[in-house]
Parts: sequence; C-alpha cells; structure tokens
Amino acid sequence: MSSDSSSSVLTVAVAVLIAFAATAAATDYHVSSSLGDDSWTGLLPDPNPGMTDGPKQSLAAAESLLETVAQPGDRVLLRRGDVWSGEVSLTISSAAGTAAEPIVLGAYGTGARPVVDRTSTGTIVTVRGAYNEPASRYLRFESLRLTTTAAPGNRPIGVLILESYRPIDPHHITLADCEIDHLTHGLTLYEHGHVLENSHIHDNHGIPPETGHTQGIYVSGTDMTIRNCLFVNNGKPDSWFDHNLYISHGSGYVIERNTIRSSLDGIKLRGSYDTVVRDNVIHDMNLGAISVGGDDQGPVENVIIERNLVYDTVDAITVKSQSGDQVLPSKNIVIRNNIFHSNRGTAPIGGDYAGYVNVLDPVEDVYLVNNLIANISDPNERNLYIYAANPTNLQIKNNILMRTDQTRPMVEFPNTSSHAGTDLDHNLYHYPGGDILRVAGIDYQDLAAFHLDYPFQEQHGVEGDPSLKDPFVDFHLTAASTLAIDTGTSMTGVVDDDFDQVPRPVDGDDSTTAEWDLGPYEYATAIFADGFESGDTVRWSATLP
Repeated sequence: MSSDSSSSVLTVAVAVLIAFAATAAATDYHVSSSLGDDSWTGLLPDPNPGMTDGPKQSLAAAESLLETVAQPGDRVLLRRGDVWSGEVSLTISSAAGTAAEPIVLGAYGTGARPVVDRTSTGTIVTVRGAYNEPASRYLRFESLRLTTTAAPGNRPIGVLILESYRPIDPHHITLADCEIDHLTHGLTLYEHGHVLENSHIHDNHGIPPETGHTQGIYVSGTDMTIRNCLFVNNGKPDSWFDHNLYISHGSGYVIERNTIRSSLDGIKLRGSYDTVVRDNVIHDMNLGAISVGGDDQGPVENVIIERNLVYDTVDAITVKSQSGDQVLPSKNIVIRNNIFHSNRGTAPIGGDYAGYVNVLDPVEDVYLVNNLIANISDPNERNLYIYAANPTNLQIKNNILMRTDQTRPMVEFPNTSSHAGTDLDHNLYHYPGGDILRVAGIDYQDLAAFHLDYPFQEQHGVEGDPSLKDPFVDFHLTAASTLAIDTGTSMTGVVDDDFDQVPRPVDGDDSTTAEWDLGPYEYATAIFADGFESGDTVRWSATLP
C-alpha cells in the first residue's frame, strides 16, 4: 500500500473515532418532580442509596441545564408519570445543538408522558433567539404533555417560537410525540426549519370569558413541516377565523400524513409559497377542510394539494382570497389525486361556498386534475362550483364526478366569463337523471346538449358509471371501469403518479399504449419493478387491490 493510501485510511479512521467519541460523550440529565432534588447533579435517573445524588426536581433546573450546561447530543429528560403544576414554564434562548446532534428535552422511565400543567395565563414553552451566540437551534422536544387544569380565563398557550428584535433567530426546533391540549391556543411557530411530528394536538380553543382568535397551530416562516399528527377539536366552534392549522405567508411548508377531525375548520393556507399538502385525512368538520388563497399583501404561488382524503365536511376545498382585497392572482395551484366525498349539511356559521370544491377569483394556472368528487347530496351544494369571474388557464381534467341527489347541477359556472377561462375536458360524469352542467343559469343534462352551445369544451368527456370497487368505501377502478381506464389526457409533469403513488400512465386496457386513467387511481393488471422476479418486494412499485 502506498504512503498516500495509508494516510487516507488513517485519516478516515481518525475521523470515525472522533465522531464516535463525540457521540459517546453525550450526557443524559434527569429531572423528577416526585423523586428529585435541585441540589443533585441530575446524572442519575433515581436517587442513590445514600440519598446524596439523583435527578434534579424543578423545571427551572431543567431550563438551566438546557441553557447553560447541555452540549450537542445531550438530553435533559423528565421522568414519565411525573407532573409539574403551577406557574411553571420553560424559556429557552441559548440551547444550541447541531443537525447531527440536537439537544433534547425528553422523557425517561416508563408510563405516561411527563406533564407540564401551567395553571395561569402565559406560555408553557417559549423558544427565542439571542443577542449573541449561542442561540436556540437544533433543539428537540419529545414525549411531553403540555396542558392546563386552570379555569377558562386563566389558561395559557402551549408553545411559542419567535424572535421579534434579537438579532439571532431561533431555528430548527422539533416537537415530536407530544400531546398539547386544553389550552387557549396550541402552538405558534415563527422563523424557519421547525418540525411538528407524531403529536396529538387537541381541544385548544378559547372558552368565555377568553377572547381573541385561537388555533391548533399557527405557522408563519419558512421551511416548516407538520407531519403524522392528529388534530382534533381545535379552534373555536363559533368562529370561522379559527382553525386546526393556520399557515400564514412564508414558504417551504410541508403538511403531510396528518388526521384532522371533529372541528369547525381544517387547514387555512394564506399567502404562502412553495407549499405541499399531501396524504392527509380530514373529516367530521362543520365548515371546510382546506382553504387556500392570498390576501391584500399578495397571492399564493406554487401550491400542491395531493392525495388527501376528505369526507363528512361542509366544504372540501376552496380556492379564494383569504382576507382583504387580493389583487394579484394566485398562481400555479395543483389539486391532484384527491378523494373528496360525502359532504355534510349547511355550515352552522358563515354559510358554505355552494360547492364541495370551489374556485373563486383571482386565479391563474390552477390545475384540478385526477380527483374524485362524489356523493354530494346537500341541496345547496354542487360537486364543483367555479365562480371565479375571470380565471386564467383553469384546467379541469381527468376527474370523476358522481352524484345521486338531483336538486342541484353537478358542475356550475354561474357566468360565461368563468367558463371561458376554463379548459374543461376528459372528465367523467355520473349523475343519472340530473343536470351534469350549468353555465350562466342554463342546465345541461347530458354532454350532447352541452356541446350544442360549447362545442370546444369537454370534447372528450364521458358519461356513465365508473364502476368503482366499492363506491364511497373503496374508490379503486376495476376491470369494469372502461369509461375511466386509459381515457384521460396526458398530464406529464402535472400528474405523474396516483393516490397510491403508482406511476402514471399504465396501459390498463392492454392496448399497447399507456394513457392516463380518470380519477385518483390508475388501474393496471400487473405492475413490475426491479426485484420482482427475485422476490425482493422492497422495490415493488405497488400492490394492486
């Protein structure tokens, strides 16, 4: 071996040893309200036999460890089953971990999450920036419960991450496996890089005499992620300004794989850029599931809403100005591969938007493609209502629309200008005996009648039963779904996979030419991928229904 090779091997070995030593040097500190003493080191999870050392006791001691002692990779752990109650809180401004080795405030032992029960107004956990380094960054809160037993009027909020005037902002703060509940407001996240994951956020809303707006979570910043969480009953039930998730301005948001239910309103996207909302389940809502749009400060742009399952809500999705006088159009909104079905009745406050899916001005380059909008029965609700007066390049293609209730048209354009700005084609309509389209007050029960007035719209549309596997339970296509299989238009770059993330298109009708299917699912008789013959299922692309 050459001397250069030997030197390279030695360098790598030294680097590995240094990394191992750094990891091995990480320290756990323990805090127990029931067993601890602040005069102890906290290095032991339980008191020693001589009762001379053991866990610390107070949240003030935990805060001091985080602020002045903990190094990257260190953990400050609260004992499971313990409760800290009273005017308790944590304020962090200088706990600085790294991306590879965050500082952790977590839990140890067995049993329920450690509980922080603040019994007065204020904030339970505050993370701020600093005037000088180090400043709060790469800090992880995990397996904690933040709550209150205080009476309404004396209840706190849960988490506040912000900086308004200190020069160094907090960033990359993660909350994981936490329960945040029964507060006036759940979380507010400003700045950038924060993550909320695998957590249960529930029953956070104002109760008289408390006033003001309240959310499950309010987010305004950049590069934030909310994933794998359960949001239940957040936001006041009598205010359509309060939401489970309020995403306000900023950019780089990812909202994925959450369940949102049993509330007034779901997700509000206001003035945000480069946002993805995907793989969420939203149901049992008294108002809307998702509302997206700009305001008087500007539009939204580059939003993808995909693979969401929405049912038992008054409105599924509404694209509209969120507040104020929006002038510039919201652009490049892609709504694809979603399942919107089975609406509920009229909203208890504020009214609904007259369609389960709604598009209002001002919009440009909106793509409503490969969705299912089905089982809409409320007499005031259309499947799809386009009352943007002057949309630009609104494309509605490859969707399946189903309805049995004959009190309203399935798709309505209240004026001819909204219809003129829409590219409508390759959609499947199943509405036996009902009006499939209404334009400027004129109803069309079938596409033949519609084509007499609008020969260049819906030229490839079809009517009939899509023959789904189990309507309103399992929405996959079947071999009998001939109206939907390979009858869509090419949406390369807009829709490249389906609800199950199966790549599109697949030659589902064995014609030797692969075409897009209609609706959220692609049908195929067989799907092969690398490793299929060997039995290596890790790389198989899908399991067919």
